[in-house]
Amino acid sequence: METVDDSVWVSLVPGPPQFESRKMMSVYSKFLRELQTSRRRWLVSGAAGFIGTHLVETLLNLGQEVVGIDNLSAGGKANLEAVLTRVSPDHKSKFEFYEMDISDIEKCRRHCEGIQYVLHQAALTSVPRSIKEPFLAHRCNVEGFLKLALAAQESGVEAFVYASSASVYGQGQGSPLSEEAPLMPASPYGTTKWIDEIYAQRLGQESPMRFFGLRYFNVIGPGQDATASYAAVVPRWIHALVRNERTEIFGDGETTRDFCDVEDVVQANLLAAVTPTGSVEICNIGSGLGTRLVELHETIVRLLKEDGIVCPPNAPRFGPFRAGDVDRSVADISKAIKILGYAPEVSLEVSLKRVIRHALGKGWPE
Repeated sequence: METVDDSVWVSLVPGPPQFESRKMMSVYSKFLRELQTSRRRWLVSGAAGFIGTHLVETLLNLGQEVVGIDNLSAGGKANLEAVLTRVSPDHKSKFEFYEMDISDIEKCRRHCEGIQYVLHQAALTSVPRSIKEPFLAHRCNVEGFLKLALAAQESGVEAFVYASSASVYGQGQGSPLSEEAPLMPASPYGTTKWIDEIYAQRLGQESPMRFFGLRYFNVIGPGQDATASYAAVVPRWIHALVRNERTEIFGDGETTRDFCDVEDVVQANLLAAVTPTGSVEICNIGSGLGTRLVELHETIVRLLKEDGIVCPPNAPRFGPFRAGDVDRSVADISKAIKILGYAPEVSLEVSLKRVIRHALGKGWPE
């Protein structure tokens, strides 16, 4: 297999270290170099979604064999087609995509055959939507999880890495949140992710397959859908501001969130798949830094102005808190640093610049 010169690592390990992580960054860099010379077979569920497409692209650029599955209820096939325009023809040939629902256990079994690592991202991810449609959230996030996990176990998969969420912590917790904090989810979405963790704990006692849950905090990056009914705050605000529309903050703006770049989430998934651990593990994945929503809004407005976008002169509207929202959510990432060598490498400002560049049609960020 061809080797990759150092320039390639700029795209695979984006940006300079932002959080005093030069020592830890070498863990991921070393792993990427090793993976480049060792082809493995991966399955990515939710492959057409926001995080899924970034995983698929990174793995293909590393020369890996990738099976993507998605029912296309949230992510569009066009997202994957765009990914395939950014990889070489040789790497593109190593990708297989199947439109399917993970509630179909027979199809899960079929596509798990020969897979070494499953990266499970498929889910109904919106807190407000889970409140509106709790049965759908349960079917997607719990039944789908269980069927894919059982199929992976039966097929001899080595590791099952799955997306959990900071929503499992709920309201009224201290900050930063460690994995030892009590779990008190405030929404059906958070509850479904908690149930997934319980199932992983139980199933992990029954087979050699490792279960590794990643409790994502607020993931951002280019490619998030800004127009969906339950769009995340960063793409929603940018989409509104570039159209000279006024934005809205739910609550008083003092709500604090931990924003994590999608490339750091990719890093966590790949490291979790290959790092020897116990049969069941859980880690927070975030930046470890908190940002108030009013600060986030001010930063987005400033960066847009630097890019020549004239934003609405009025301050954002402040509306009531939404059901299921929590006041403060910041990750303690010391466990992920210790057992994975995880090191968030992309600062919030750099991440926002990438999102803005993509939203303005200035190409896919390096």
